[in-house]
Amino acid sequence: MNLISAIICTYNRSEYLKKAIDSLLNQSLSKDKYEIIIVDNCCTDNTMELVLSYKKIYNNIKYIYESEAGVSVARNTGTKLSQAPLIAYLDDDAVAENSWLKTITELFQESNADVALIGGPISIIWETEIPDWLDPSLHVYLGKLDYGETHQILFPEKTPVFEGNMAIRKNYFELVNGFDTALGPKGKLFLTNEGVHLQQKIIEKKGKILFSANMKIQHHAKKSVIYKKWFENRVLSNGYSNGKTFKILNKKILPVLGREFKSLFYFGFRYYFNTAKRNKSENSLFHLKLNFQYKLGYIKGLIKSV
Repeated sequence: MNLISAIICTYNRSEYLKKAIDSLLNQSLSKDKYEIIIVDNCCTDNTMELVLSYKKIYNNIKYIYESEAGVSVARNTGTKLSQAPLIAYLDDDAVAENSWLKTITELFQESNADVALIGGPISIIWETEIPDWLDPSLHVYLGKLDYGETHQILFPEKTPVFEGNMAIRKNYFELVNGFDTALGPKGKLFLTNEGVHLQQKIIEKKGKILFSANMKIQHHAKKSVIYKKWFENRVLSNGYSNGKTFKILNKKILPVLGREFKSLFYFGFRYYFNTAKRNKSENSLFHLKLNFQYKLGYIKGLIKSV
């Protein structure tokens, strides 16, 4: 019987997907204790051929095609296909340590039943040199997560775990109706917060979120995204997603809108004033622009219906 299902949802990343699958096949946990589910989310590359070539060799690999775009839809589809009580999610451009699945199963076995979800640290595999303007505070947008070398109970509004390195009890997943399909990346549309919202729903059901420093993966920071405009768009999307999540939670938005418009004006004025006067370094101006982008995205997320 499978103790755990490892799910990878993928969209046109076959060169990275191979590394992710290989890392799951190289686990210290016996292969008869886990299954690997690959959800092909509208791929147009050679993803299907790649996964089917693995299936011919390994009987613990499953493949399913999901025609509706969206990682939240894909994760829900993969979880429904699972035949295990525990679900672990790995990004298609990540690599799990070989003790990853064994660590997850042991953590759940050693925890109380109300520990519903567990996440762990994510370190970065750099594919290029780190430019001077890319300081550590921005690494989170490339998937980095580190809450220290401890085990701790988390609260998702302040310290969420990331869905690229996340495991959940299937009964809790079903209790909260899985991921909200209004959130999360959809093809080239990069929304976020599907994992944060899932964790918030778990907290509402009296479940607990655990962070374990031993549940480690690595995530690729692709050379193709290491430029300023990508980070500007990524921060804008993050702000939009946070505003949209706030709205989904049925909170009153009018008081928040007033505050956010003030912040938008503040960061916009500082950016354009200091740009004109040349009072700040290029890096300082870049961070002011990112703050402006975030506030702009947040407001859009609050007021847009889509």
